[in-house]
Amino acid sequence: MKYKIILMGENNTIIDDLFFQEHKDFDIITSSSRNDDIITHLQIFEPDIIVYCMNEASKKDFNRIYFLKEKFEKKGILFGVIGSKDICKEFEKTTFVEPDIMLVTPISSYKIISELRTIIAKNSYKKEKLNENSENIRKEEVRRAVEPINLNENQEDINKKHILVVDDDPMMLKLVNEYLYERFTVATAISGKVALSFLEKKHTDLILLDYEMPEANGVQVLRKIRANPKTKDIPVVFLTGVSSYNSIKEIISMKPQGYHLKPVNRDNLLKVIMDVLGKK
Repeated sequence: MKYKIILMGENNTIIDDLFFQEHKDFDIITSSSRNDDIITHLQIFEPDIIVYCMNEASKKDFNRIYFLKEKFEKKGILFGVIGSKDICKEFEKTTFVEPDIMLVTPISSYKIISELRTIIAKNSYKKEKLNENSENIRKEEVRRAVEPINLNENQEDINKKHILVVDDDPMMLKLVNEYLYERFTVATAISGKVALSFLEKKHTDLILLDYEMPEANGVQVLRKIRANPKTKDIPVVFLTGVSSYNSIKEIISMKPQGYHLKPVNRDNLLKVIMDVLGKK
């Protein structure tokens, strides 16, 4: 199976050099820097890495990359940049984006290919492990959904408030669970669909809901929660890495009980949760 690379940017010299190499390990296509083009290529080509080949003319697109980087991360796609030392510094200064790999010219196309091959192989291994963790989490959710109530459990556990954490990132689910399990009973859902199915069978005192998820985002999931008489009064706190005005406006329009920006800070998250539960 060949690795897949999308090349974009204004440095046609680098792009041409990479295209004219013989690559038995790679399928390579190019894309413009337009958002629509990139998103379309992500869906159709499903690349392992997107490489931004920069020169002075690329500066006009720098701010656009900031908003695209999150989409790359959500899909597990690596992001690399190639350019002169000055252009790379300008990119970091302007966008505050940390690429997965940064290659400074002058550099041979052979060296570029070698570096890309190494980082893609490492990321493929990481994704395999994440998929294993995700499958383990799904199995645990099924087990929790069907296991009988333990009538001999400690009174301390019975008295704990229950929190449902909904996020498509298994590592985020693991992190939040580690932050909360000592003070709360925590269940996790890898998608909105799993969360809604859980809520049909189980009670929860509070939902921590990711904003960006495949199939149905957090706002769409919250609409379904509010439309169900059984779940409409459950307090919901958004966990989101999105900080754009329009996204925050959409979240606030749904009147959640709160939202907490990622990366998640344990103390701040506990404060938000305690504030919300204290008002119930």
